[in-house]
Amino acid sequence: MAVVSHDVGVAFDRAGGKRLLLRRLMIQCPESGVSTDTGFELSSVPTIGRARQFLAECMECGLDHTWKIDEAFLE
Repeated sequence: MAVVSHDVGVAFDRAGGKRLLLRRLMIQCPESGVSTDTGFELSSVPTIGRARQFLAECMECGLDHTWKIDEAFLE
């Protein structure tokens, strides 16, 4: 699915021209247990390499955390 334009919370599909609702990709901070934003906005959680790890600076505690895609959820 190709996105041609993006406003906060909304994207448009080039092929179908339909509007997609974007949601924040969240993880749980391992230090505080509080949900925190990864900085990504998506229309669905990707299914790519579930074993692959990502690094994000936590907006909750300020530390860098590694996380896997199957640990993330959409808000």
